[in-house]
Amino acid sequence: MKIRKTWMSILALFMLGQGGWASPIAITDGHVHFLAVGRPAMIKINGEGQSLSGQIDEQAGKVSGTFQFDLTGLQTGIELRDRHMKEKYLEVGRFKSAQLAFDSVAIPAAADPTQSTELRVPARLNLHGQEHPVEVNTKIKRTADGYEGHGQFSLKLSDFGVEIPVYLGIKVADQVDVTVEFKGRTKTP
Repeated sequence: MKIRKTWMSILALFMLGQGGWASPIAITDGHVHFLAVGRPAMIKINGEGQSLSGQIDEQAGKVSGTFQFDLTGLQTGIELRDRHMKEKYLEVGRFKSAQLAFDSVAIPAAADPTQSTELRVPARLNLHGQEHPVEVNTKIKRTADGYEGHGQFSLKLSDFGVEIPVYLGIKVADQVDVTVEFKGRTKTP
């Protein structure tokens, strides 16, 4: 009986990979982490937030999607730094969220549908009212009812019109590394 259930699960995952889901995949759990390095490099600013939402659509073995992140929830562990980051640099009063979108990305059929697939995904990041392309190194895995995975990319603050933070002679590097982790489930009609 256990072997039959295992084969049925593998068959279901295979079928999902071939034809796609009838319903979109809603991001049900996720968070964003960033690392900004100061100059001198001994200063490292780690930040994170839990307010990730979005949707993934799959059709004919290709996925498209949009992730949205509420910037007001970002935290670095120091209240004053958080306030400066949000109010002065990210200007969350004007630009409350960031969006990451991608279109028609082919997900290769894995020999073992329970294994993760690594992809480079061309995407568009909208931050601080400006949109620019980014390449996201992604590790994604199909689940019985959706996807789970994480992606990593770098961005230049100056590309998005964000002033480079400086405090007491320490300047943050223009490049910021971002990691997005998520789980998505099929929406019920």
